[in-house]
Amino acid sequence: YFNPDKTPVNSSALVLLSPEQNQIFTNGTIVFAWNGGIPGYIVYTNSSEAIRTLSTNFTGNFSEGTNTWSVTGTNSAMIIFSMTNKFIVDVTPPTLLPTGMSNNMTVPTNLTLTGAAGDGTSGISNIYYFFKITNDSSYFTNAAVYVSGSYTITALLEDSVVYDFNIAAVDNAGWTTITNFIIQTIS
Repeated sequence: YFNPDKTPVNSSALVLLSPEQNQIFTNGTIVFAWNGGIPGYIVYTNSSEAIRTLSTNFTGNFSEGTNTWSVTGTNSAMIIFSMTNKFIVDVTPPTLLPTGMSNNMTVPTNLTLTGAAGDGTSGISNIYYFFKITNDSSYFTNAAVYVSGSYTITALLEDSVVYDFNIAAVDNAGWTTITNFIIQTIS
């Protein structure tokens, strides 16, 4: 006499724990974890079967970019439930391209600087900048405007002063690119 298991796998029986949806990693070695009361799992990464396992964890190596992972659980009646999440591996700092800036350049006291910042993987989170009077501990800082990959910085500086000017782009993974210039103001 054969009595098949017709109990469906339900959402409470299979929960993806890590990586979470849209989680960003700065390293390509990813540890996957899930909960489930199912006798076996198939793990897929980027639509390809990675492993069949009885365990509820798995470690894999991934290249930079957006990746997917899913776990499929099948009970003895071959009733299937699957969950999928997306994660991002970002191992590259953002680019930062100030326009028309060079070290030791002379600039007006009413200064407007433009440029572009980009990050093709996780996106730009913030752009920061500050001016510091060379050989002086005083400085002031402002939040730069970041719109669609470009920024504009407007500052009113003291006349005939040498400044250390720093600008930093930070991506959503936390990578930072910093560019520094020495600039001299004239009225």
